[in-house]
Amino acid sequence: MDKKILMVVANNGFQDYEYEKPRMALEKAGCVVDVASSKVGECVGKFGSLVVADKNIAEVNGQDYDAVVFVGGPGASNEFFENENYLRLAQEARLVGAICIAPMIISASGVFKGKRMTGWNNEQNEQREYIEQNGVVFVDEPVVLDGNLITANGPDSAEEFGQTLVRELMS
Repeated sequence: MDKKILMVVANNGFQDYEYEKPRMALEKAGCVVDVASSKVGECVGKFGSLVVADKNIAEVNGQDYDAVVFVGGPGASNEFFENENYLRLAQEARLVGAICIAPMIISASGVFKGKRMTGWNNEQNEQREYIEQNGVVFVDEPVVLDGNLITANGPDSAEEFGQTLVRELMS
């Protein structure tokens, strides 16, 4: 399957499993995966994984890829919350994947109004409220598919998220 995928990670503190599990599923299916961040170079996961970002999010176009996958983790909210290039990629992407905190961040892009998505949510429902304020319907499920949007709620659903990405790319 000659599909090109862009995975977006934070330079520091991306969620290792939310990156590794979907990437393995995508590569096993024959996809070519590029990695982007806010700067090119080595990125460090929350649990110490090292990944090299070969692209800067400011210099890539989401339309050049079959899918753009936004990885969560504490670094994503620190680095990408209200980041115009991050939101632009969500707007440009043909197929969007987002896991954990990333669905909340991309909900601000405006392109998912009226769609259903899931994501990480705390006991205070802050993430759910933010998503709903952006006109998106929050669904409390591990993985949610709505049109060109695939979201997952966190590391426990990373494998199912990866498989759902592959299924949609093959259809």
